[in-house]
Amino acid sequence: MKKLILLLLLIATPCLSQEMRDVEKRKIFDKKFWLATAVVVGTTVLDVETTARCLRSHTCGERNPLWGRHPSRAKMYGIKGSLAGFTIWSTWWWKRDDMRKMERYEFRNDRKTPEPRIWEKPKQNWYVPALIVGGVNGAAGVYNFANRTQKTVT
Repeated sequence: MKKLILLLLLIATPCLSQEMRDVEKRKIFDKKFWLATAVVVGTTVLDVETTARCLRSHTCGERNPLWGRHPSRAKMYGIKGSLAGFTIWSTWWWKRDDMRKMERYEFRNDRKTPEPRIWEKPKQNWYVPALIVGGVNGAAGVYNFANRTQKTVT
């Protein structure tokens, strides 16, 4: 039993004596992330509110098969809100993954690290989901706002 404990201590000693590398921990939830989140939420609200106003005044019709011809505001917020939540989550996941790749890239010349080396600088494309959803929702909101003064749709 004493030999087993001694063996475990000898194995664990190099693990405790290894130097911790000096990695600057970047924050995932920085100003850029919150700006992307605000764009997604703001354009989602813009699209839902302009669609509801347009449907209420009978100046346009809904063509989305998920919502039906005359959806309620709650139904629109439920569907669009869940899509916005998924977009924010995917933006967070992608940004976290990009930061992990960037850490490996910055320490690629350190021969002591067991991590695989990345020889080219990783691309920082974490904002793409927020950009796509924000662009689509913003364009739909502007289109609905422009159509509110058109003639009545029957």
